[in-house]
Amino acid sequence: MSPTNSMYLILLITAILVFLIVKYVKEPREEGSLSDETENEERFGSDEMVEERKTPVDFRDLDFQSSHQALSEDEYEAFIQEHQLNLPELYREIMLTANGGKPNKPFFRGGEVHFSSIKYGEYTLDAALWLAGEHFLPNGMFPFIDNGEYGYAISMNEDTLFHIYFWDETGEFIHACNSLQEFLNELDESAEY
Repeated sequence: MSPTNSMYLILLITAILVFLIVKYVKEPREEGSLSDETENEERFGSDEMVEERKTPVDFRDLDFQSSHQALSEDEYEAFIQEHQLNLPELYREIMLTANGGKPNKPFFRGGEVHFSSIKYGEYTLDAALWLAGEHFLPNGMFPFIDNGEYGYAISMNEDTLFHIYFWDETGEFIHACNSLQEFLNELDESAEY
């Protein structure tokens, strides 16, 4: 290829890149402009809808359906000590009230959730940590929901303490939300997401 042809090729590629950048990259708008407000309302709903989603859900209103025996404070503390766990107080309250189960709003972003019981029942967290703990605990993750093919874990790592992560059979942890309360706030009665 001659130097002239190379130069034309470089110019053509540059022109295509400039066209794509101009076409697909939005120009920054002034914050608070009408189009920003309209766009945000379309994406996230009106201010009232956003405020409604910010209202924390009380876990007791989720009415966990569970056939598991209740968990005592001593059993919970023994479990925490045995596995050297650092978990949020909200998780403790849920476990002492329901010991796992399926909430009346059983869907998180379209996927069904069932909180695993710590003790009692066919498949417990005690057993799960014994079977798969080498994958979760050394990575600073506590698998509080296990639906077989996927689940959710609470981070016990200092930089992401109590954040919630999605995991699946690939073994990757993908950030889902910043807290268990946010997770509960997003639970829904419908599988549509």
